[in-house]
Formats: sequence, structure tokens, C-alpha cells
Amino acid sequence: MLTKTESSRAALHVTALAYHAEPGLTPLSDEKTAVLARVPPGAHVLEVGAHTGYFSAQLRARGCTVTALEVDPRAAPHASRFADRVVVGDVEDPHVRAKLDGPFDVVLFMHVLEHLVDPWTTLGAMREMLAPGGLAIVLLPNVACWQVRKTLFFRGTFEYEETGILDRTHLRFFTLGSGRGLLEASGYVVRAWTPTGVCVPLERRISRVPILRALAPVWHRWWLAWFPNLCTEIVLYEAVPRGKA
Repeated sequence: MLTKTESSRAALHVTALAYHAEPGLTPLSDEKTAVLARVPPGAHVLEVGAHTGYFSAQLRARGCTVTALEVDPRAAPHASRFADRVVVGDVEDPHVRAKLDGPFDVVLFMHVLEHLVDPWTTLGAMREMLAPGGLAIVLLPNVACWQVRKTLFFRGTFEYEETGILDRTHLRFFTLGSGRGLLEASGYVVRAWTPTGVCVPLERRISRVPILRALAPVWHRWWLAWFPNLCTEIVLYEAVPRGKA
């Protein structure tokens, strides 16, 4: 039976290993590729929410030393195949954070902060885990993207799903602006942000019409440039502790 801590804040899916991906078999997504490109080879990395270690394996292949922090005790043993060290527990628990072997060159929060009760306090505490010149990389879903707005506007529904932007274990929802505000309020400076999941209204339909197909790239660039909050599903933030930017 799971302990109270292990089953708290809806961290565990009813379906075990809900986010499992197998290294060597599952292609690296665009968003994870973008994150990997920003991690210096050989860096000391803390991966918060490593799950079964799919991305830990990618980091190790890059020559990084990886500490994996995972709240789900069903997933953590799988991560131990790929990480140098695995810590099982909740990143919101100060006693768990005290077990981490920092400082780290990079701390990764990939689809983690939206699952937390108090991501502001957690981010603030993790600032101390970063080495001088260290970087926090964050992936956040954007609840203001047009797919969510469309369903809410036309159908009046906001239904949770097993995974995705409306994942039923999400406790917090952010837009491009409030995601940046989360980091800034927690003592960071956002050095850069990048849309890593983009879906432009009507782009797929335009690309299917032969006479309009050539306009699809222009349509894509125009919408993303003028309405990034509408077109971005997943945003990547690069942030450094304030005072060390």
C-alpha cells in the first residue's frame, strides 16, 4: 500500500507508469529535443519528475551526471537503470530536497510545476540547489492555447484528460505570461522562452488544400508572431537565479 506522501496531491495516475517511454524505442519529442539542446554536455543535472528515466538516458548519453527525483515509487525503480542516483519523494517536501546531492549545473522541471500545490515555494527553494552560473529549464503547458479556448467557448466544457494540457493531475494552470510570472516571483530572471509545442488555427486545413498549401508556412509564422499565447501548447523557459543573470 502506498504511503500518504506517495499518494498525495494527485501525483499518481490510476494507470501505472502513465508517462513511460522506452529509450531507443520511443522517438524524442520536439520539446524534449529542445531541452536537451540547452543542457551543456557533461553537466551535473537534477531531473525533477524523471518518471521511468527516459530522458535521464538521453542526458547520460550526453555525458551528464544525472540525479533523478521521482515521486511515484512505481516508476522510480525503472529510472535507476539510467540515472546515476535516484531519490524517491516529493519535491515539495523539504526533507526530500535535503537528500539531493547539489549543487547542480542544470535543474529540469519538465511538466512538473503544474502538478504542485505550491510551485512558487518549491522554485524558490531550488534556487539554492543551482551552482554559480546554473540554469533552470522549465516546460509548462499553456492553458490559453486555442484548442482549450475553443472547447470552452463553443461547448462550455473544461474536461480533464489522462494526459495533455488538461491532465487530470494538474493542480495549477498557466499561460505564457503567468508562467513567466511564476518564475519571476520565485526569484528568477527568465533569460529566454521558446514555444516548443505549436498549433496554429486552421493550419492543417489550409495545408490540405492544394491551392492554399503554399500559404501554410506564412500563415503559421504570422499567427505565431502576433498571437503566441493562442498558438503555443507547450512553452520552454530558461531561467537563472536573480542576481546571477
